[in-house]
Amino acid sequence: MNINVSQKLFYLRNKDKIDRYIKELKQIKINSMQHINIVNNILISEKDFRVLLLLYPYIISGNILIKRLDNKNEILYGIDIKIFKNHLLEIIKSISYNVHWEIFINECWQYIYYHKEFDEIFEVILKKMRKSIDTMKRVHLDEEERTRKQMMNFLNKCNGFNGKRKNIIENEIVSAIFEIDTDKLKKQKLLEPFKGILKELASSENKTIYDYEAVSAGSFRLTFRVGEKVIKTINKGAEERIEKLEYNKYLLLPLIRKVVKGTGIGFEIYENVDPIKLTETSKNKEKRVLIEEITYQIFSDLRDMGLVWLDVHPRNIGRLRQDNKVYFKNRPDIILDCEATKIYNNNKIRIETLKKGEYIILDNDFIYEDSYFEEIKKDFYSGYLEIPLGFYFIEFDKRYHDSKKNKQKKYNKFYN
Repeated sequence: MNINVSQKLFYLRNKDKIDRYIKELKQIKINSMQHINIVNNILISEKDFRVLLLLYPYIISGNILIKRLDNKNEILYGIDIKIFKNHLLEIIKSISYNVHWEIFINECWQYIYYHKEFDEIFEVILKKMRKSIDTMKRVHLDEEERTRKQMMNFLNKCNGFNGKRKNIIENEIVSAIFEIDTDKLKKQKLLEPFKGILKELASSENKTIYDYEAVSAGSFRLTFRVGEKVIKTINKGAEERIEKLEYNKYLLLPLIRKVVKGTGIGFEIYENVDPIKLTETSKNKEKRVLIEEITYQIFSDLRDMGLVWLDVHPRNIGRLRQDNKVYFKNRPDIILDCEATKIYNNNKIRIETLKKGEYIILDNDFIYEDSYFEEIKKDFYSGYLEIPLGFYFIEFDKRYHDSKKNKQKKYNKFYN
């Protein structure tokens, strides 16, 4: 768009020429600050909803209302959001979900919350988020994770309703955390029990079910934090993943590991841990090398114990915020050899409690006894190494065995 086009648009903008005006607007390619200024000026004075609806995608995509400043989203220009309040449902229905929606929801929240069509707006937003998650699943993991976090933030903002609406929102929170739709949870008679667990855990931290926060913790999975407790849910294959686990000092000790028999659904509850921020280590070579070395030392120690850590990766370790114990009323510090945790010490490894600030493994799903690894080794090498995590296992396992061979050579040379 140039100044002549801008003048043309200004000339066309009258009630008699609105259809032609809209047709001209559709030709605009907003790709410079000058263009943004022009469209912004149109928006500020515009009253016709058809024009607003046409231009709103530029706002929601971040081109007009949002700009990047010091890695933070900040409002640009100051468009009066009230001009959209009477058309929220139409706008939400007309625009595809994208990562800037959270800014839009925050800006319009006072109008959404008290809107006469809140229930329909609520359902449309969730439906678009779910569709986005399904589209990105296993393809764009970072985008999927971001959308799940935005979904939890949205649900948490819906606090304060009563009656049927409150129940619907709480059901959706359960569904978001367990990644299972509410109808399936109801069919399996799990919705109310799971809701009870989430409420009880939140209450133990003086929080509510609306205080759960989606956080990244280990592998490519989200966990949900409330206060200093974290719940990790498994909605497929829980019987295999929450089974007997051999104790080692690097295990983040759980309060409970539970499987609902016959459903493939389970969950684990832990104390909160500070994960490694890979964005920081990627920019700092010294930090990255240090974290990789710490990760290798944990891998090596486990190997010495007769355990194999298959999904070894720096993103799978974290630092303890407090000593590695169970902090819950009427529970001992360390729980072994019981059904509640399914952690056993058949190898009679010496019990050690890692202290605050030490490194711990966040995800225990793929730590196996060496004898079991020998059984699955062929399948492991044919499939598991296709994903990025496999790189560290290959590198670390080779390094470990090379180190053992070198030590043996030195031993033989010294004694022979």
